Amino acid sequence: MNEVIGIWRIIWLEMKQSFVIFWSILIGTTLLGLLGTVIFQLEEIIFVTNVPLYIYFTIIGAQLFRLALTYGTSFGSTRTQFYIGAITGGAFLVLLGSAIHALVYLGLNTLAFTFVPAFEIKHFFPFLLTMGDGVFPNFLVDSLFSLMVLSIGCFFSTLYYRYGSLPLYLSGAFLVLTGVFPVTHQYWQNFFRFLYTSSLFEVLSAFFIIALVAFLIPLMFIRKFNIYRKGNAS
Repeated sequence: MNEVIGIWRIIWLEMKQSFVIFWSILIGTTLLGLLGTVIFQLEEIIFVTNVPLYIYFTIIGAQLFRLALTYGTSFGSTRTQFYIGAITGGAFLVLLGSAIHALVYLGLNTLAFTFVPAFEIKHFFPFLLTMGDGVFPNFLVDSLFSLMVLSIGCFFSTLYYRYGSLPLYLSGAFLVLTGVFPVTHQYWQNFFRFLYTSSLFEVLSAFFIIALVAFLIPLMFIRKFNIYRKGNAS
């Protein structure tokens, strides 16, 4: 357990600066948009602040395995321990980031609605906010979707460090091609139709299941991974 806690601390120390910079830029840009709406008397301007959040956690997910591999061996942790430390540390960042975004979203939207009605912050998944546009619904949707994209980023990162760049490129090409060929394109259409027509519980459950599978699959080949081969992780 001490090894896992040590990895948590390393992840936080490594990510703390980027975390602060990300929120400073996001909040600052939104406030500038709010100010610009007032100065230039714009009729309507819309911001979608949770898209940068999803992109940020995708990038964080891609870095988690490298951090755990680089520092986990220094703590004498096993393969399973440093991987668990990585994904649980990432999940904590997701929960923290989603909570901050929910508060920022509600606070800035309230500020805009009161003083600058032409300025509006919209959610990327407005059709999922069936419980209302408050802090908890935003937190719930953002945390599970962010966890999903973080797990996907972590999966591809683990694939790269275990098998090299070729399987990574092939996997990426396969995903792109599934959106192009008519035979597989319909599955993407069905997926987006599912997002729009299903209940909040069903959609969030799908996000969670995808995240769980993306986190669990690497365990099959991490057990055979040489954690002391740091040259591949640099």
